[in-house]
This record gives sequence, C-alpha cells and structure tokens, in this order.
Amino acid sequence: MDSFEKTFRLPSNGLLGGPKEVTLRAMTTKEEKIILTTRDMTVFERLIKSCCVEPKELDIGLLHENDIMFLVFALRSITFGDSYEQTITCPECGFKQDVTINISEMETNILDTDGIDEKLTCTLPVNKDTLQLKLLSTGEINKIDKLVKTRAAKGKVQDPDSYNFILKLMETIVNKNGEDFESQDEKRHYVENLNMRDLVEIQNTLSNIEFGLDNTLIRTCNKCHEDIEVAGVVCPEFFRPTK
Repeated sequence: MDSFEKTFRLPSNGLLGGPKEVTLRAMTTKEEKIILTTRDMTVFERLIKSCCVEPKELDIGLLHENDIMFLVFALRSITFGDSYEQTITCPECGFKQDVTINISEMETNILDTDGIDEKLTCTLPVNKDTLQLKLLSTGEINKIDKLVKTRAAKGKVQDPDSYNFILKLMETIVNKNGEDFESQDEKRHYVENLNMRDLVEIQNTLSNIEFGLDNTLIRTCNKCHEDIEVAGVVCPEFFRPTK
C-alpha cells in the first residue's frame, strides 16, 4: 500500500449500513480545487469521497456525522501531519494565544454495536410509552436539511429551524410500544405534543450513545498558567499550514 494511504476504523462501526473501515489517500491538488470551490459544510463530505481508496464507491450517506469529522481529521493527519497551530482564548483570564493541536493525542471511541437496539430504547417518564430510536445517518440528515431549505425558499415554512428539529425527531423515532405509527401525520402530532420531560429522555438516550473522535485536549494558559480544555477545530492552519 502507498505510504500516503492509511486504513481507518470508523467510529460508527458500520451501524448505519456503511463500511466499518475506510482507506484514505493524502490530499492532492484535486482536493485543493474542492476546498476553493465549495462554500458550505459539504466540503468535508466531498473531500472524503474524493480521497477514499477503499471502498471505491463510498456512500457518504451511510456514514454518521461523527464518522465525517473523524475522517476529516484523518485526512489532515496523513496529508500534513498531526500537529497544527490554533488560536484560543483563555476562559479564565481572556488571554489569546496560539497552541499546538496534536491529532495523535485525540482518542477515538468506536461504537459498541452489541445490544445497540436495547441501548436505543427508552421508556418515557410521563406518558410511559416505550420508544425504539435510531441514530440518523448523514444521508438522512442531508435529506431533511434539503427538504426544509426548499420549502422555506417557497414560503411554505415559517420557522425553518423548528420544522427541521421536528422532522429529525420524527426520523429518530422508529416505533412506539413495538408498533409503527399509522401515518407521518400521527407521528408528527405525537412528537409536537411530547411533554418536555419525555423529550429530554429521548435526547438523553441518544446522547448516551458515545462514539467518535474526542478532540478535546488540555493546554496551559501562558498568562495565568491555568490548565484549560481546548477543542481542536478546523481552523486556517488545518488545511493551510504555514509551518
């Protein structure tokens, strides 16, 4: 295998129908064109697809958003190396400084898919229904985002953010008490009238499924000398290193 190729285990572990592993090559001038011509967050998906060696026809839609960010950092690592500079502001004293982010220090949590249906089942505290939930793939999220954007542009949606939230919540719920909803209208009425405690229970169940790249690191403020938690992000130095 080429020294500029590397195989990575995906955090979602193939749960959403995608591969468990992906082999990427380092970025080239071809990917520079993608960065220059893409003006939204789909730039990450396009870069990954362009650099994917195996599988040859990677379906980005079958990956989780945590897979996407993991692979973005992986691309940075195999192309430019693990270290880059990032400007931070100390939350204790407000001092701004540059710190070195090292991707090799970040831990990756691989999803344990054993018993995942049970982990994604919750009994609501108020209405006592038992819901089977699922994690949404990138494809499902993109489809909803596109639908909301289209309807909002046509003036059919007054509050796009709320509408987007409701549609994604509906998609997250697979069934209620082991039975499918009779219609989408019934499911929408159900989610729009959930007690807040029940809604929080759903959100907590989903958030308890932890996997992906942990991009938090500890650095020391050069002024107050306090240890601070820093989240490594895609900043100017990420794809445009000056050192």
